[in-house]
Amino acid sequence: NHYLVKGNLKIKLKKLISRKGTLVDRYNVNKLKDTNICGIFKQQLHETMNSLNISQEETIDTKWNVVKDAIKTVTDTVIGKQKRTRKPWFNNSCKEAFNRRKEAKNQLLDDPTCSRQYCFL
Repeated sequence: NHYLVKGNLKIKLKKLISRKGTLVDRYNVNKLKDTNICGIFKQQLHETMNSLNISQEETIDTKWNVVKDAIKTVTDTVIGKQKRTRKPWFNNSCKEAFNRRKEAKNQLLDDPTCSRQYCFL
């Protein structure tokens, strides 16, 4: 009373992308090589540190957060963030070709026929 059943099963698993935290904006530290900017940075940092009102009752974590925020605000105003450099060879034509390939791949995954596979390749 038992029948042998045979079948083929195809499964496409998506690749799991794990990110290790968030991207951090980098400060343009090369500006500190200029003596004028370095002097301005030191002066403003000294002024903001002197103007902080840190009491003895506060915990070490709150004190650290106050100092950290003061340093961040001074570096944002004086030094600024580093601009992201892009690859010079990746222009609009590369971007359009990338988008066409992406669309062809999506069409191939939706309907895997020979004509769709030819368009993708």
